[in-house]
Amino acid sequence: MVEDPERQIRIDQQVRGVDDDVVGAVEAVVLTPTLARITHVSVSPGGGFTESRLVPVEDLASDGDRLRLRHRHVWPNGYERTYEMDYLPLESSGDYHLPYPYDTEDLLVWDRLQTPLGTGSVIRSHLPKGEHQLHSGTPVRTTEGRRIGHVAGFFLDEDTDDVTHVVLRHGHLWGRKTMLLPLSLVDHLEDGELVVRGTVADLGRYALA
Repeated sequence: MVEDPERQIRIDQQVRGVDDDVVGAVEAVVLTPTLARITHVSVSPGGGFTESRLVPVEDLASDGDRLRLRHRHVWPNGYERTYEMDYLPLESSGDYHLPYPYDTEDLLVWDRLQTPLGTGSVIRSHLPKGEHQLHSGTPVRTTEGRRIGHVAGFFLDEDTDDVTHVVLRHGHLWGRKTMLLPLSLVDHLEDGELVVRGTVADLGRYALA
């Protein structure tokens, strides 16, 4: 089991403000390239993905089963949007003309459907360069290629915010199991999937009762 001093960040976990008002829920976490530390949490207040905000993990405090913003009068405009939708002019070929500061590496979706105004919509990500985003449903598989579940959350060291364990969910309804995998078992992230070391039988010992 995980012992103190650690705190948990779960996908879909409720986030409250300083005055105990609900500001949203965790929709994704952003990790360093080594997957060893969470740097930001994408918090969604509802109302569409363009309303989500990137909150630095140090701005969040644990409050029992919930997360709480540490600072007053910051939410939401004090935090950068996770995603932004813009309308850009389309060339005759159907390609976008990308003016500064747009970078094709930042673009998540290219909607090439031309509107009557000769523009198309584009969704731009504000995730830090080189970092990884894990969201609800991110698949987890072994290095042998066996799918074993999806990411449900993380345990962090209370002092350093380093990831110590990955919370994994497997199965559905009555057959659902939760596994607590040490970070040392995480191998890499590939094609949107978290890859872990060990066989299915070996990893079974990390299932919670």
